[in-house]
Amino acid sequence: MKKITLLTLATFLFISLTTGCTKEGPEGPAGKDGNANVKSIEFTIYSHEWVYESQGNFYLTAKLLPEIDQDVADNGAVLLYYKADDNMYIALPAGNLFFGYDVGNIAIFSSTEQESTNIFKAVIIHGSPDASAVDVTNYNEVSNYYGLDQ
Repeated sequence: MKKITLLTLATFLFISLTTGCTKEGPEGPAGKDGNANVKSIEFTIYSHEWVYESQGNFYLTAKLLPEIDQDVADNGAVLLYYKADDNMYIALPAGNLFFGYDVGNIAIFSSTEQESTNIFKAVIIHGSPDASAVDVTNYNEVSNYYGLDQ
């Protein structure tokens, strides 16, 4: 009797587990297009954060950006823009501003003293970006191409 009950229970469990529900609900709304491999980060640099480097005759500031990981440093790209007075983003290098990056941080250099607050936007791209697909000097085009928030 125990064997029959155990066999019946095992059979019932097997059938229950192998035949799942097949009813599907309606399809949900479409999600927002985007690119999981690209991030846009806005940050502010205040005038007191610039340090004069006398040996190179330039000003320097740095920002920690943990989003710049080894994969980005080895295979990706970082684009940097500063917000001009007219709220347009201008790609660096531009005028007296240029930049460099490494794992975990970005450095911004200026040939002149920065006496005001500056807003920057970094676009961090994992993988191998197709530079020919978009004008990287135009933030709006980059934002539209990669599906970033404006």
